[in-house]
Amino acid sequence: MDQTNKHYYNLLREVYKVTKVPMLVNTSLNLPGEVLVETMQDLKDLFDKSPLNYIYLPEIGKMIKKNS
Repeated sequence: MDQTNKHYYNLLREVYKVTKVPMLVNTSLNLPGEVLVETMQDLKDLFDKSPLNYIYLPEIGKMIKKNS
């Protein structure tokens, strides 16, 4: 694995540890019929509306868990 992009490398490494699959698929971040996530407020709105339980913010090294 190439370590040029440390955030992507670390994410891929952790996904591989859990899944044993050394790949990720990069897609746009939005829900059907919604605009693309471009701001932190957009991300919060998406998180509130989606079935996602976690969001990882690599720039600050923080995992956010949805309140149950």
